Amino acid sequence: MILQANTDIEEALLGIMLVDPRVINDVLEVITPEAMYKEEHKVVFEAILVLKNDHKPIDLLTVTSFLRKNGKLEGIGGAHFITLLC
Repeated sequence: MILQANTDIEEALLGIMLVDPRVINDVLEVITPEAMYKEEHKVVFEAILVLKNDHKPIDLLTVTSFLRKNGKLEGIGGAHFITLLC
């Protein structure tokens, strides 16, 4: 049951970063992509960080496009997976 709770928290963190990117710096103060239990969550988190570091907008569309462009979208479950985070 604890692992399920951790993945729920991971999903909540990713979702809030996609909905309100202003919280990303706050999240980064306490967690890194490596702390993610699920590989799919780590991939999304890393995409968010790359977009942030490149000063690009962070939202559902840009993260999905970034992952598609880099050949990682289908490996995490496609665009549907990302929409479930929001």
